[in-house]
Amino acid sequence: MDLKTVISPILLLVIFTTFAQAQESRMRLQVLQHSRVNREHIFNSKDQSKTYLTYLGELITKKGVRYKIMNSVWIWGNAHRATSRILVYNEHNQYWGIIRLQQLMICQATSVTTN
Repeated sequence: MDLKTVISPILLLVIFTTFAQAQESRMRLQVLQHSRVNREHIFNSKDQSKTYLTYLGELITKKGVRYKIMNSVWIWGNAHRATSRILVYNEHNQYWGIIRLQQLMICQATSVTTN
């Protein structure tokens, strides 16, 4: 096996992943710019996958920092598998991160007080 046969598939994968991420980023920014709370936006891809994006609104911290929250559901593959995320952006529509279910469960558990 020569080096060319090994590097070619890896290079194609990197190019495809970069293109897909840029396209996904544009879809998310489009939804954030509309800022319509609870409105679901559906995006179809050429590979038969679908992305459902819903802007959920803003969270404002005690210090006045604003975060925009969006739900993302990506349906992909022949079996129609789903990947779901809660995305967080700052007030300038810059991606800040995702909220995982484990983080929500920890926050909920620590905020509960008993008498």
